[in-house]
Amino acid sequence: MKNRLLTGIILLVGLYLISSLTKSTYSLWQKTEMVKEAERKRVAQEQRGEELKKQLEFSQTPEFVEKEAREKLNLGKPGETMIILPPFESTTSASEVALPNWKKWLRLFF
Repeated sequence: MKNRLLTGIILLVGLYLISSLTKSTYSLWQKTEMVKEAERKRVAQEQRGEELKKQLEFSQTPEFVEKEAREKLNLGKPGETMIILPPFESTTSASEVALPNWKKWLRLFF
């Protein structure tokens, strides 16, 4: 009787330890995945930061300043003539484009 009780207690303690160890292992595995995801995000942010630094360096060059002045401010060098064209506007509407050709011909003549 005493031997069975001792075996039962040892079995229960063993099951509890196995359950606790399994939960801890699973929790650790999940946290490892979270760390890996955070590392991937950090690397992506570092790359984005490097790209932004390169853009900043380029935007401070005289070539960039001249390009922006010509394109956005419509400025030119002395003696240059600037030609500004109006934006392109389509003559057909979106509903006409969706129509089949035979309906377009029918609409044109009737």
